[in-house]
Amino acid sequence: MTTTAAWPTAHMDGAHALLADGTPVRIRSARAADREAVLRMYREMSPEHLRMRFLGAGNRVTERSAERICADDRPGDRALVVLRGEQVLGAAEFHRNEPGGDTADVGIAVAGDWHRRGVGTLLMEHLVPLARRDGVRALTADALAANGPLFRLVADLGLRTTIRCADAEMHCTIELSAVDEPLPRPRSVVVIGTGRRPDSADRAILRRIREHGFTGELYAVGKRDPLPAGADLAVLVIAAHAVPEAAERCGKQGIRALIAVSSRLTDAQGVALQEICRGYGMRLVGPNCLGLSPGTARGTSLLDALPAAYRRLQLCLAGRHLRRQQRQRQ
Repeated sequence: MTTTAAWPTAHMDGAHALLADGTPVRIRSARAADREAVLRMYREMSPEHLRMRFLGAGNRVTERSAERICADDRPGDRALVVLRGEQVLGAAEFHRNEPGGDTADVGIAVAGDWHRRGVGTLLMEHLVPLARRDGVRALTADALAANGPLFRLVADLGLRTTIRCADAEMHCTIELSAVDEPLPRPRSVVVIGTGRRPDSADRAILRRIREHGFTGELYAVGKRDPLPAGADLAVLVIAAHAVPEAAERCGKQGIRALIAVSSRLTDAQGVALQEICRGYGMRLVGPNCLGLSPGTARGTSLLDALPAAYRRLQLCLAGRHLRRQQRQRQ
């Protein structure tokens, strides 16, 4: 979750963000002074992680990569780093396949101890808008067929992707041409789980979506009611045990993004939800969230429906929850 909305116009200064486990980080353009920190990240990576990143290339490949990422003069190319203090947790770059061309090769590396915390996702979600702004039509990548985390990362971007196999390697093409974005600009929204009480969370979300000026189609259905055809975004405000089933129904209906406000999912239910979204290519916010705010996805945040003082209380409680989770992991 980044705190800077206009990232493409402020990429040098960067943005602050939270990783999946609540760790605060900063993401910004790479600089010449980052070279040693990037090299340190590579040196501390396991041989297997290096093989996945560089396809088993020679010893000097990490030095050349650090020099390219941290070069001051990169016409037509971009490189980003994620930092915790002065430590580089991950780096991503793209460089044109041909000078002035509209395709670019993309590479991404994450420090060994920081896998599965959202570093790669954060890098790609910032790199893609920069590539689009720079006129890149597609990103390409070559990877070993065993590099499952990379293919999951690409699938989770929600972009049209073509994968071509060649022995033990795979060639990916990620299309960046203008597409409809179910997050944060849906054309139609369905709120699933509408209750009868006027002060219920789902009713509050319905009201706020309209109050935020959403002019598309808006539907309200119960958790077992038929889903409307053509909805882009579904907001789930239902009991935890019903979330995976509802997500499966949304995927089959062609819905492309979910906001799961529902809380108290078990680990198994959370994993099932992620796998369902991954299988259908649906973007996911949540579970156990307050939606997107402010004003993103046209008022789907419960924060927008609360008084300002109570909003501050909710954010403080969320911070306490994140700190408690971090202490439990230590």
